[in-house]
Amino acid sequence: MNEFTKTKMHFTLALLAALFALHPFLKEFEDDGFMYLGVFLKVSYAYLVFAGLLAVCVYLYGMTMVSERPHSWLERLGNYCYSLAILSLPFYGGL
Repeated sequence: MNEFTKTKMHFTLALLAALFALHPFLKEFEDDGFMYLGVFLKVSYAYLVFAGLLAVCVYLYGMTMVSERPHSWLERLGNYCYSLAILSLPFYGGL
């Protein structure tokens, strides 16, 4: 695991910590949302997708640190989860 991936893991953990700090404020807006193609999308759905993908990313990076192989498929899968998490909020905002 290279330094860039370790830095990404630290940034991912910092984003998760920020989400947990913002969680009490989300309680006020958890029922707010909008209709899209006949489906009501809540703000909490975007929060859950973002937090879930970041948590999976941290798990996969942690498993990569434990493994002996430097560039395993776990690191690649963690990179995909990281990019999906970062892009989920602009996608949700674009809807």
